[in-house]
This record gives sequence, structure tokens and C-alpha cells, in this order.
Amino acid sequence: MTKQTNFKIYFLSLLICLLSVSGCRKIIPEVETDILFIGHKGAGSNNFNDVNMENTLNAVKEGFANLDGVELDLQMSKDGTIWVNHNFNVHDFNCLEGLPEQNIPLLTDAEIEEITICHDGKTDRLYKLAEIIDYWNLNPQYYLFMEVKVFYDPAFDLIGGLDAYFRRMATVMINTLAVADKTDNLIIEINSKSFIDLIKANEKTKNIKCLLIRSGTLERKIQIALQEGYDGLSLNYTDVNLNRASVKAAQNLGLFINLYTPYYKSEIVQAFEMQPNAVQTDNMDAKRYLNVR
Repeated sequence: MTKQTNFKIYFLSLLICLLSVSGCRKIIPEVETDILFIGHKGAGSNNFNDVNMENTLNAVKEGFANLDGVELDLQMSKDGTIWVNHNFNVHDFNCLEGLPEQNIPLLTDAEIEEITICHDGKTDRLYKLAEIIDYWNLNPQYYLFMEVKVFYDPAFDLIGGLDAYFRRMATVMINTLAVADKTDNLIIEINSKSFIDLIKANEKTKNIKCLLIRSGTLERKIQIALQEGYDGLSLNYTDVNLNRASVKAAQNLGLFINLYTPYYKSEIVQAFEMQPNAVQTDNMDAKRYLNVR
């Protein structure tokens, strides 16, 4: 076969590819995006991730390997140590069944350290935020979102009330993050002005973005964020008031917009098309679906 014949065959194959939309998708290069993709609960909640349990160090490692960072949920123990767990009780995933609810704010560190968590054959333990920060310090190019969970429960009356809990937790957070090498990549999600006032007043943590996460209308959330000194908002991507225009309007006011928590490809596309600053997802393939980097 001559070189001329080989060239004709190559040219014809290329022409067919260019005329076939499905055939050419494979050679479309990745597109750069400034939107951050963040692993919800590390690498996805227990309902979606069949590899690692949510809110664990192994989930953080998986999230870093696939996305731009991770989101974790925080609670504080009776001893004043910040622990990583979604609920303020550990009843749901405690390996020991039949136990009464054990609330982290009412447990000592020693009691928490004895807890083993299980889900669908996976076993792990609860981690201190300090352990996660130590690992993140080795990988500070990744973003770490930390949601301080709010639960209006009578249990908080036993420790001085929710506001006192938040003020103490802010002080502990400042001390815990004293070893952080790059606070610009740390983001806190919370609904507590007293908490963020303490964070913003400290030289070490003043550059950490604080996002308001709460119920209510989008208009009201924007109003509170601006009045109380938040840097942005964490919003459910399914909010009927959210669209490209409303997201851009909030951004034009100087607010960082984070959307949570799409999982399926169509949901990820929906969130992405609103062009927020960040998207939290349980799906580790989110960037591959969109062909972005």
C-alpha cells in the first residue's frame, strides 16, 4: 500500500470522525474551569459511596484524588475537641446496635474514641478535625470545606445553650487551625454570627471564607450574609429561586456561591450551568462527566 493511499485512508477516517458527533466526543480536550468541585462528606455520603465511609480520613484521601477538595461535617465534644461527623449523635452508624442515642456534645473524647462506625460491611472510626488538618497540610492545594452543624436540641441546654457552644467551638477552631499552612483554601459553612465574628477577628483565621448556610428565601439569605459579614452562601442547587441570573447577581454583590448536592449527571450539569464558585457533590466522577479540569 503506497504512502498516498495510506494518507487518503487516514484523511477519510478523520473526515468521518469530524462528521460524526458521537465519534468526535472522545477527542474533545478538557476545558478549564474556575468552579471548584468538592467531595461531599469527603468522597460522598454512605448512601452513594461503596468504598469509604463518609466523613473519614480515607474518604478525604479519595476526595482529594478525584476532585478539588472535600467537605466535612463538624461537632464538638464535651472536652472541647472538634470531631468529624454529620449528626451530633452517633446512633445511626455505631457498630453496636441497640444503644441509646449518644450525643457528641455530651460525650468525652475518651468515650468518642471507643466508638466504631459501620455501614454496609465497611468499618471505620470517628476522626478529630486536627487529624484531618495534619493530612491536609501535606496537600494544601486542595480545598477543605468545614460545615459546623446546627441542631436545635434540648441537649444543648445542658452545656450552656447553642450560642455558647458556637463561641467555644470558634475558639477551639482557631487553635486547631493554628497549624494550617494555607488558610485561603479553608472554608467554613455555618449559621452563627458570633462564631464568624471570632474567626474574622483572629489574625490566623481572618482570611477563611465563612459561608452562611440556613433555611429561608434566597433574598433573605443574601440580606443576612451581607448584614452579618459572611463571605458567601451555601445553597441547595434545587432551590427554585436559583438560576444563572440569581447566582450572578449574588456574586456581583461580592458573595461566594456554593451549591450542594447534585449526584446524577443531569443534576451536576444543572448545577454547573448556574456557574457558582463551587459545587459539592457525592459523585467522584463529576468533573469527568463535564470534561473539565
